[in-house]
Formats: sequence, C-alpha cells, structure tokens
Amino acid sequence: MPTHATVCPFCRGLNSAGERRCYRCGRPLPGPLASGVIGFFQNTFTGDAAITRIFLGLCLLVFALCIISDHRLPLYSDQFSMSTTLRFGALLGSLGTAEPWRYVAAVFVHYNAVHLVC
Repeated sequence: MPTHATVCPFCRGLNSAGERRCYRCGRPLPGPLASGVIGFFQNTFTGDAAITRIFLGLCLLVFALCIISDHRLPLYSDQFSMSTTLRFGALLGSLGTAEPWRYVAAVFVHYNAVHLVC
C-alpha cells in the first residue's frame, strides 16, 4: 500500500494514500511499477527536446542491438563488423539507390562508443 498521495496519470487528480481508483475519473490507479513506466514515457515524449530524446533513444537501441549481434562492445579504435552495421542500416556505396530506407536508418548506426558519444 502506498504511504503517500498519488496523482492519477489520466486526469491528473490527486488521490489519497491507499486509493485503488481515481475519485475524479474512476479509472484504476496503476501500481508503483506501472506508475514509473507511465512517468518515464510522459517525461520522454513531452516537454522540451522530446524529439531529441526519441532520436537519442533510437541510437542507443540500435547500438545495443549491434552489441548483442556482434557479441562485443567496441570502445575507441575498434568498431563493429561491417556485416553488423550493414544489417542495422548503414549506408555503403550505392546501397542507398537500391534500398532508400538506408538514408534514414544510417542516422542511428554508430561504429563504436566514441562515435556514439561524439
């Protein structure tokens, strides 16, 4: 049971501790895990620089998938294998004419951790 008041994520009504339903809109109040997830997505997709956060999240997601695919974390001078970067959308040679989606996907592919940070 929560020991503090909770805010309904749907109507923003303030509810007393221990309430299971919002007194204002009647919807069930989420538990602590669901509240954290809802809060994370509300903070990410609203406010200043929401698009920047989304792009950063996509870059980190693709980088994590490259790490999983390549089974290693390239830091400075090392990089992912060419097949891994091509698999996730890197642009090489004339691939852009055959697969135009690579012009957008290449934005999210990074070769190593330094490349991701800079």
